[in-house]
Amino acid sequence: MLDLNRRVVGNAYFTQHFDDGGNNASIDYLLQWPAQMNHPGNAQLTIVPVPGEANAFVIASYNKKGKMFALRGNEMKIVPLNVKDRTAWVAFDEVDKPKIQAPRWEDETIFAINRLPGHTTYQPYASEREMLADKAYYATPWTVPVSERYLSLNGTWKFNLVSEPSKRPMDFFKDSYDVSRWDDIPVPSNWEMLGYDHPIYCNVEYPHANTPPYIMARPGYNDGGANYGINPVGSYVRTFTLPASWDGRHTIIHFGGVYSAATIWLNGHEVGYRQGSNNVSEYDLTPYLRPGENRLAVQVMRWSDGSYLECQDMFRMSGIFRDVYLYSVPAAAVYDHHITAALSNDYRDAAVTLDFGLRNPTKQAETKEVALDVYSPEGKKVASQRWQLSAPAGKDMELARQQVKFDLKDVTTWTAETPRLYTFRFRQYDAAGREEMAWSTKFGFREIKLANSLLYVNGKRVFFKGVNRQDTDPERGRAVTNETMLRDILLMKQNNVNLIRTSHYPNNARMYAMFDHFGLYTCDEADLEDHANQSISDLKSWIPAFEDRIREMVARDYNHPSVVMWSLGNEGGNGENFRACYDLAKQMDATRPVHYEGTRIRRPFGGERFSDFYSKMYPDIPWMEKYCNNMDKPMFVCEYAHAMGNAIGNLREYWDAIEASNSCVGGAIWDWVDQSIYDPKEMKQGLRRLHTGYDYPGPHQGNFMSNGILPGTREESAKLKEVKAAHQFVKFRLANVDPQRNVARLVLRNGY
Repeated sequence: MLDLNRRVVGNAYFTQHFDDGGNNASIDYLLQWPAQMNHPGNAQLTIVPVPGEANAFVIASYNKKGKMFALRGNEMKIVPLNVKDRTAWVAFDEVDKPKIQAPRWEDETIFAINRLPGHTTYQPYASEREMLADKAYYATPWTVPVSERYLSLNGTWKFNLVSEPSKRPMDFFKDSYDVSRWDDIPVPSNWEMLGYDHPIYCNVEYPHANTPPYIMARPGYNDGGANYGINPVGSYVRTFTLPASWDGRHTIIHFGGVYSAATIWLNGHEVGYRQGSNNVSEYDLTPYLRPGENRLAVQVMRWSDGSYLECQDMFRMSGIFRDVYLYSVPAAAVYDHHITAALSNDYRDAAVTLDFGLRNPTKQAETKEVALDVYSPEGKKVASQRWQLSAPAGKDMELARQQVKFDLKDVTTWTAETPRLYTFRFRQYDAAGREEMAWSTKFGFREIKLANSLLYVNGKRVFFKGVNRQDTDPERGRAVTNETMLRDILLMKQNNVNLIRTSHYPNNARMYAMFDHFGLYTCDEADLEDHANQSISDLKSWIPAFEDRIREMVARDYNHPSVVMWSLGNEGGNGENFRACYDLAKQMDATRPVHYEGTRIRRPFGGERFSDFYSKMYPDIPWMEKYCNNMDKPMFVCEYAHAMGNAIGNLREYWDAIEASNSCVGGAIWDWVDQSIYDPKEMKQGLRRLHTGYDYPGPHQGNFMSNGILPGTREESAKLKEVKAAHQFVKFRLANVDPQRNVARLVLRNGY
């Protein structure tokens, strides 16, 4: 039965709703606007029955009383209400919501096929002896592992690019397809930074038409493929040969990041599909392997329905931009391990819970023995444990979870100032007692607690002196190297930055090991921003895609002590999809608070719903003084002190307000480094000159991406010195100055 008083009438293809134009007097026609079920008024219509007619109605505006839609010429116009006007009559039939047949990259309900469950980062070794021999990775687990169970697929691949899906090679993944004349391309990389198509800088826009979930040319920019491709498709091929020692085991392929959608084949067989550009995806290659040389093929769509959730302020680039590698595990093995520690006795004792996830795709249930030794930051063994874990048969695309617990006494805690890391050394044995696998995990004992509208780490109030950081490098684009990551982190530590917000997506997994090691608090942000169409956050069909991005982030980064809060994304709207995301994050991890700035209802700041913090972007000093006190939950200023140009001159005043507050936990400057890039064609000529959005086709916001504390080349700047001074933890002032005697008292305050 239709509710005739207030309805929303939508277009199923473009997910847009009829709209009466609101207060815009120039709109006298039927407008279609992005779908939003809780729109405040413009999309609310009244269905008026026509007296004496069966199933005949007119559609009237709920807000514009006495107005209806009727056909005038070739347009639906807003005209005076008259139910006898047949040009306004419509009929309704109840049908299932239409589903337009579309390819997988234009279907919001398809974002992963055959992808293995997400899990914490770990590197398996053949034995504990081999693990300990790899001293670099054991001590600093962001280096390249040296293990007979690891095979990097980084390096040279064959590559082909076309401007749109209709032109892509359809059977290139077959052995018979000759790719010898294709170009060579390094992986990881962004193909735009190598001269293929163009980088496009967008802030609050899409480079394609705003017609979710479909990808079409954007009128005025790339109609017919002018200026840049309608939806470029990159096809990659390479071969590999597995070590003989991998026989009888399972071979997993790991993709650290791909923009934006990819299908994977091995030896002519489709292995799987993935979206979620900044999330890890893994697949079991075992059923498709053959002796000797294997042929791996990947086809990447520059844009997909997932791109509607990746509308971040950055150069939009494409391709396999993070590591690709293979690793080998037993058929039945520990695949995931979450470490949780509850601290007590003045943070000296820890009740440790290990939540193992076992995968066993075989038809035979198995029992595995797992041994654990825990080593202190000084290298002293402080605990040893052994457990029998059950691996039920048929656990392929889901994991069998099993918890074990033990206690530790006299632990030393982790903070950003004292990043003390314990090493958990694991070994897995088969039923006959043979060692099958070993791995290690760095872990820090610390407690995050919200109380009295403040945040405490190990019982002490903490101020977050943070920055927002994008993955960017002038030469490599978004394919940043270990050296660039380390450069950023060391500069932050040297200049009194203690928090990084991973704006606006999970960073490379290796970087979190650096955060743990050097000591940086982390606001770990999901790859979720539908900035140009925030109504998507209220469309139920998108909930699984939203949740997937939360699930993969939390699963991967759970063990990192540096992660002190999860962020549901950035500027994604106020829709109910974020309620599902919040609930999922809290279900997966009850130990960390959740941040989301995008919910604004009645107050001049965000975080009213689906967030354990209030949050704000770009407040002025009077606002800080007003709203950073006497709140009922902590205030986190997730973006402020916009660093474009000769900026950050009043950072000290911000910090006077923050440190004097009783509700503010700090903030994150926007942003760390300019996103300017070298031009690929100029680089080939030996020229290094920084470019902005002005220099490339497409919708752009000029040089608005150059708003970092540092230039893209990361030379130190005057702004960085100002940050260091305003953020300093040890402060001093002169007191009791006696000019007659030329003496004074120096007052020091230690803020650590």
